[in-house]
Formats: sequence, C-alpha cells, structure tokens
Amino acid sequence: MNARDRFLAVLNGQPVDRMPFFEEEIRPDVLEAWHRQGLPASVTAANYRAYLGLDRLGYIHTRFSPVEGAITGPESLWRIIRHYQEHPVKYLTAEFWQDKAAEYQGRDFPLGVQGWNGFQLPLFPPDPANEHNEWDNLINLYIQLKDNPETVAEALSFIADYYIAIVQLALRYLDLDYVILREPIASPIGPVISPRDFVRLVLPQYHKLVAAYRRMNVPIILFSSISNIRPLLPLVVAAGVDGLMITQIMNAGVDYVQIGRQFPHVGLIGGIESVTLLESTEAVVHEVKKKAVPLLKRGRWLPALDDNARANVPYRRFLAYRQTLLQCCNDATG
Repeated sequence: MNARDRFLAVLNGQPVDRMPFFEEEIRPDVLEAWHRQGLPASVTAANYRAYLGLDRLGYIHTRFSPVEGAITGPESLWRIIRHYQEHPVKYLTAEFWQDKAAEYQGRDFPLGVQGWNGFQLPLFPPDPANEHNEWDNLINLYIQLKDNPETVAEALSFIADYYIAIVQLALRYLDLDYVILREPIASPIGPVISPRDFVRLVLPQYHKLVAAYRRMNVPIILFSSISNIRPLLPLVVAAGVDGLMITQIMNAGVDYVQIGRQFPHVGLIGGIESVTLLESTEAVVHEVKKKAVPLLKRGRWLPALDDNARANVPYRRFLAYRQTLLQCCNDATG
C-alpha cells in the first residue's frame, strides 16, 4: 500500500498495512531551529518527511476574494457577484489545472482540493497587509446577515455554484481523493455565527455542495474548521460529509475522543493538541496516549497534531511525540 491507499482505507474503515502519518507542512524557520538542536543538516524541506517518518498529503488551495469594494448593502453583494462573472478566478481556467496535472503526475500520495472556503471570505476583499480580511468588512457582512438575509443567501448560492464549477473543471485533469469544505468561523468560545443563521443561510449550500461532489464521485468529502466549532458539527455531519478536521483545538473544549463517540461512522483527522509540545515530554506522552489509544480502537482516524509545529517546539519534544504515536499505532495493529 502507498500513502494514497492508506488514506482512503483508514477513512473508509478498512485495514491498512501500517498507519499513515500526515502532518501539516514544517515551516523553514522550524527546520532552521531544529538544525541547531540536533536535526542533521542534510534534512531539508525536500526530504524531512522521509527522515521523520511522515507521509505527504497533497492539497490544492482555491481561495479567492473580491478585489475591491466594501459591503454596504444588497447592491454591493450583487457587485461582487458581477465581478466574479465578468472576471473569473484563475481556478476556472484549464491552464491552471493542466499545470497542476503535470505537477502531480505519477503521485503515490492523496491529493485533494478546496471545494468551499467558508461563507465569509469570498464576500469581502482582503487586507493587503494581512492574510486575514478587514475587520470593518467582516462587521458589514454580519450586518447584512441580519438586515438582508435573502440577498446573502442568493450570494452564497452563487458562490457554491462557483466552487462546484471549479471542482468539476479540476476533475477533468486530476484524479482527486478528497474535497475539503473549509469553514474557519470559530473561536475558543464558539462559532461566530449562530446555529440558526447557519441553518438558514449556510447549510443549504452544504447540501448543494455535498450532492454535487457525490455526483462527481469524489471519494471523500471533508469538513475543516478551527477551534470550538462543536455546536455546528451535528448539522455538518447530517449534511453528509465523510470526515472532520478541526485545528487549533487547545483551550476550546474540543475532544476528539468524544466527537468520535458522537459520530462513530465519520472519519477524523488530527486532534492531538500541539500545545503540549511546549509543556514537557511527559505532557506529550500523556496527550498522545489519551487520544491515540481509544481513537485507534475506534478506527477511521488519521493521527496528527491539531496545528503545525512552530519554531519554539523543541526538536527532541517533537521526536518524543512521533515515537510515542508510532508505538501506539504499532501496539494497535500488532
């Protein structure tokens, strides 16, 4: 089996020859810090996975936002839609996906694409100085949620159709293993949208997206979010997703073991709290065993940290995490 086979098998509840290990990308500054702490100089961004026993999880981002214009009312929402109609994003060009097909030719690892980037981000322009969107526009969007929900619903329906067209084009050139519905809308306290508004405005788009990707025969549909998204999980699972990937769960009361019991037939990715890597080796070992033992027994779990390692994570602490996780997996599979 290769990493691609193992990815699909685990999420479908099937046996594997060994557990795959998919972590988020290790940043250059992390490798630089770890080199000073004992990581061999020969280990680089090109070969660190092989050295650390990690597998590659391919993922193509399709994030887009309108170029300009603040949201001030219904007309501004229609202006954004007209902009997308008149100036299609690069992900709706054959050239983009032809280049990706050449890049991933002959791969033996799973590859997915972003099939929804949340209900917020496509509706207001980004701040050029910040990867996150402007606070004023975020506030304005939520005013529209309350004052003009019908217009927002129509705009979101358009965006959902836009993403469906993107994925449909991608599938002409790539044999995808999964699609991610990304919804980064939670803090440690909870979602920034009420369940009522989510049901009224966003959930219909999930039903549309899931139905479309099922018709396209995408093997796995994943839902991805951050922090305390728990109040919305039953709604998302009921919409038909195959798996959940929740990041940055520290201090958010998100327990993967509990979620696994609540949704026994849903795949899970991650869930090991990366914050313990800043505490002690004992904390790391405890956290890994607390999550890995019951989740491996449950099945349909791809073990990983809930966030990528930062430069302040000691190299030896990361090795302790990897060694403990590997031992748990070996014990579970015999």
